[in-house]
Amino acid sequence: MKIVINAASAKMGGAVTYITNVLRCLPGPESEYEFEVFLPPETAREQVGLARNVHLLVTNIGHASWWKRLWWEQITLRSHLHKTAVGLLFSTGNFGMFRCPVRQILLVCNALYFSKIYREVFVPRHTWSARVAFGLRRWLVRRSAESCDVVMTPTQALLDDLRPAVKVGKALVNPYGVAEEDFSPRPVEGATPAPGGGCG
Repeated sequence: MKIVINAASAKMGGAVTYITNVLRCLPGPESEYEFEVFLPPETAREQVGLARNVHLLVTNIGHASWWKRLWWEQITLRSHLHKTAVGLLFSTGNFGMFRCPVRQILLVCNALYFSKIYREVFVPRHTWSARVAFGLRRWLVRRSAESCDVVMTPTQALLDDLRPAVKVGKALVNPYGVAEEDFSPRPVEGATPAPGGGCG
Protein backbone atom coordinates (compact mmCIF):
# COMPACT_ATOMS: atom_id res chain seq x y z
CA MET A 1 0.00 0.00 0.00
CA LYS A 2 1.18 3.50 -0.80
CA ILE A 3 0.96 6.10 1.98
CA VAL A 4 1.37 9.82 1.36
CA ILE A 5 2.66 11.97 4.23
CA ASN A 6 2.01 15.68 3.88
CA ALA A 7 4.68 17.46 5.94
CA ALA A 8 5.09 20.33 3.48
CA SER A 9 4.90 22.89 6.30
CA ALA A 10 7.57 21.24 8.49
CA LYS A 11 10.16 24.00 8.18
CA MET A 12 11.54 24.43 11.70
CA GLY A 13 11.41 23.50 15.36
CA GLY A 14 9.22 20.73 16.64
CA ALA A 15 7.64 20.03 13.25
CA VAL A 16 11.05 19.11 11.80
CA THR A 17 11.97 17.03 14.85
CA TYR A 18 8.66 15.18 14.63
CA ILE A 19 8.79 14.29 10.94
CA THR A 20 12.50 13.39 11.13
CA ASN A 21 11.82 10.85 13.86
CA VAL A 22 8.71 9.51 12.12
CA LEU A 23 10.62 8.92 8.87
CA ARG A 24 13.48 7.05 10.50
CA CYS A 25 11.00 4.74 12.25
CA LEU A 26 8.90 3.81 9.21
CA PRO A 27 8.82 0.11 8.29
CA GLY A 28 11.19 -1.02 5.54
CA PRO A 29 10.53 -2.52 2.08
CA GLU A 30 9.72 -5.93 3.57
CA SER A 31 6.51 -4.39 4.95
CA GLU A 32 5.21 -3.87 1.38
CA TYR A 33 4.42 -0.24 2.24
CA GLU A 34 5.59 2.62 0.02
CA PHE A 35 5.84 6.12 1.48
CA GLU A 36 5.76 9.40 -0.42
CA VAL A 37 6.66 12.33 1.81
CA PHE A 38 6.17 15.99 0.87
CA LEU A 39 8.82 18.12 2.59
CA PRO A 40 10.34 21.61 2.33
CA PRO A 41 13.83 21.53 0.74
CA GLU A 42 15.67 22.48 3.93
CA THR A 43 13.99 19.66 5.86
CA ALA A 44 14.50 17.14 3.08
CA ARG A 45 18.23 17.83 3.14
CA GLU A 46 18.40 16.73 6.79
CA GLN A 47 16.94 13.28 6.10
CA VAL A 48 19.63 10.61 5.90
CA GLY A 49 19.65 6.85 6.11
CA LEU A 50 15.98 6.40 5.19
CA ALA A 51 14.62 3.07 4.03
CA ARG A 52 14.47 2.45 0.26
CA ASN A 53 10.67 2.57 0.30
CA VAL A 54 10.59 6.17 1.62
CA HIS A 55 10.53 8.69 -1.23
CA LEU A 56 10.93 12.41 -0.54
CA LEU A 57 9.00 14.87 -2.72
CA VAL A 58 10.44 18.36 -2.25
CA THR A 59 8.13 21.38 -2.38
CA ASN A 60 8.38 25.07 -1.42
CA ILE A 61 4.65 25.39 -0.79
CA GLY A 62 5.22 25.61 2.96
CA HIS A 63 6.89 28.99 2.39
CA ALA A 64 4.02 30.35 0.27
CA SER A 65 1.07 32.47 1.39
CA TRP A 66 -1.76 30.75 3.23
CA TRP A 67 -4.11 30.83 0.26
CA LYS A 68 -1.52 29.23 -2.05
CA ARG A 69 -0.95 26.52 0.53
CA LEU A 70 -4.71 26.02 0.80
CA TRP A 71 -4.96 25.63 -3.00
CA TRP A 72 -2.05 23.17 -3.01
CA GLU A 73 -3.51 21.02 -0.22
CA GLN A 74 -7.05 20.99 -1.61
CA ILE A 75 -6.42 20.90 -5.37
CA THR A 76 -2.82 20.01 -6.30
CA LEU A 77 -2.37 17.30 -3.68
CA ARG A 78 -5.82 15.92 -4.44
CA SER A 79 -4.82 15.56 -8.09
CA HIS A 80 -1.68 13.69 -7.02
CA LEU A 81 -3.75 11.27 -4.94
CA HIS A 82 -6.05 10.61 -7.88
CA LYS A 83 -3.14 9.91 -10.24
CA THR A 84 -1.43 7.40 -7.97
CA ALA A 85 -2.74 4.34 -6.15
CA VAL A 86 -2.68 5.84 -2.67
CA GLY A 87 -4.33 4.08 0.25
CA LEU A 88 -3.83 6.65 3.01
CA LEU A 89 -2.99 10.33 3.52
CA PHE A 90 -1.31 11.40 6.75
CA SER A 91 -1.51 15.18 7.19
CA THR A 92 0.90 16.33 9.90
CA GLY A 93 0.41 20.10 10.07
CA ASN A 94 -3.07 20.77 11.59
CA PHE A 95 -4.67 21.34 8.18
CA GLY A 96 -6.06 18.47 6.11
CA MET A 97 -7.88 17.83 2.87
CA PHE A 98 -11.64 18.35 2.71
CA ARG A 99 -13.52 15.35 1.28
CA CYS A 100 -10.29 13.46 0.81
CA PRO A 101 -10.59 10.72 -1.85
CA VAL A 102 -8.66 8.28 0.39
CA ARG A 103 -8.63 7.62 4.11
CA GLN A 104 -6.93 10.44 6.01
CA ILE A 105 -5.28 10.78 9.41
CA LEU A 106 -4.86 14.36 10.66
CA LEU A 107 -2.37 15.36 13.34
CA VAL A 108 -3.65 18.39 15.25
CA CYS A 109 -0.76 19.67 17.34
CA ASN A 110 -1.26 23.42 17.78
CA ALA A 111 -3.14 23.89 21.04
CA LEU A 112 -3.58 27.65 20.52
CA TYR A 113 -6.48 27.15 18.11
CA PHE A 114 -8.58 25.55 20.85
CA SER A 115 -7.25 27.17 24.02
CA LYS A 116 -9.99 29.18 25.74
CA ILE A 117 -7.41 31.21 27.65
CA TYR A 118 -5.53 32.13 24.48
CA ARG A 119 -8.71 33.19 22.67
CA GLU A 120 -10.04 35.24 25.61
CA VAL A 121 -6.81 36.84 26.84
CA PHE A 122 -4.38 37.10 23.95
CA VAL A 123 -6.38 37.19 20.71
CA PRO A 124 -8.17 40.46 21.65
CA ARG A 125 -4.73 42.12 21.90
CA HIS A 126 -3.92 41.25 18.28
CA THR A 127 -4.44 43.61 15.38
CA TRP A 128 -7.68 43.33 13.44
CA SER A 129 -5.96 41.54 10.55
CA ALA A 130 -4.22 39.11 12.92
CA ARG A 131 -7.56 38.29 14.60
CA VAL A 132 -9.14 37.62 11.21
CA ALA A 133 -6.21 35.41 10.17
CA PHE A 134 -6.39 33.47 13.44
CA GLY A 135 -10.13 32.98 13.06
CA LEU A 136 -9.71 31.72 9.51
CA ARG A 137 -6.94 29.28 10.45
CA ARG A 138 -9.02 28.01 13.39
CA TRP A 139 -11.96 27.45 11.05
CA LEU A 140 -9.73 25.56 8.62
CA VAL A 141 -8.41 23.30 11.40
CA ARG A 142 -11.95 22.59 12.58
CA ARG A 143 -13.14 21.86 9.06
CA SER A 144 -10.10 19.64 8.48
CA ALA A 145 -10.73 17.66 11.66
CA GLU A 146 -14.37 17.12 10.74
CA SER A 147 -13.41 15.92 7.26
CA CYS A 148 -10.78 13.33 8.14
CA ASP A 149 -11.20 9.71 9.19
CA VAL A 150 -9.02 9.87 12.30
CA VAL A 151 -7.93 12.88 14.37
CA MET A 152 -4.69 12.40 16.27
CA THR A 153 -3.37 14.67 19.03
CA PRO A 154 -0.14 14.44 21.05
CA THR A 155 -1.89 15.01 24.40
CA GLN A 156 -5.20 14.22 26.05
CA ALA A 157 -5.49 17.88 27.09
CA LEU A 158 -5.46 19.01 23.45
CA LEU A 159 -8.06 16.43 22.47
CA ASP A 160 -10.25 17.55 25.39
CA ASP A 161 -9.99 21.17 24.20
CA LEU A 162 -10.71 20.18 20.61
CA ARG A 163 -13.84 18.11 21.24
CA PRO A 164 -16.18 21.00 22.25
CA ALA A 165 -15.26 22.90 19.07
CA VAL A 166 -15.22 20.05 16.56
CA LYS A 167 -17.54 17.16 15.77
CA VAL A 168 -14.80 14.58 16.02
CA GLY A 169 -15.47 11.06 14.83
CA LYS A 170 -12.63 8.68 15.59
CA ALA A 171 -9.86 10.28 17.65
CA LEU A 172 -6.81 9.08 19.49
CA VAL A 173 -3.95 10.41 21.58
CA ASN A 174 -0.51 9.47 20.30
CA PRO A 175 2.14 11.09 22.56
CA TYR A 176 5.39 12.22 21.01
CA GLY A 177 7.95 9.49 21.48
CA VAL A 178 11.70 9.54 21.95
CA ALA A 179 14.40 7.54 20.23
CA GLU A 180 15.96 5.11 22.70
CA GLU A 181 19.42 5.59 21.21
CA ASP A 182 19.30 9.27 22.16
CA PHE A 183 19.34 8.22 25.81
CA SER A 184 21.85 5.39 25.60
CA PRO A 185 24.99 5.86 27.72
CA ARG A 186 27.92 7.15 25.71
CA PRO A 187 31.56 6.97 26.78
CA VAL A 188 33.04 10.33 27.74
CA GLU A 189 36.20 11.08 25.80
CA GLY A 190 39.26 10.85 28.03
CA ALA A 191 37.31 9.44 30.98
CA THR A 192 38.67 6.46 32.91
CA PRO A 193 36.12 3.76 33.81
CA ALA A 194 35.58 3.29 37.54
CA PRO A 195 37.15 0.16 39.04
CA GLY A 196 34.75 -2.75 38.83
CA GLY A 197 32.54 -0.87 36.37
CA GLY A 198 30.02 -0.06 39.10
CA CYS A 199 28.90 3.14 40.77
CA GLY A 200 28.76 4.22 44.39
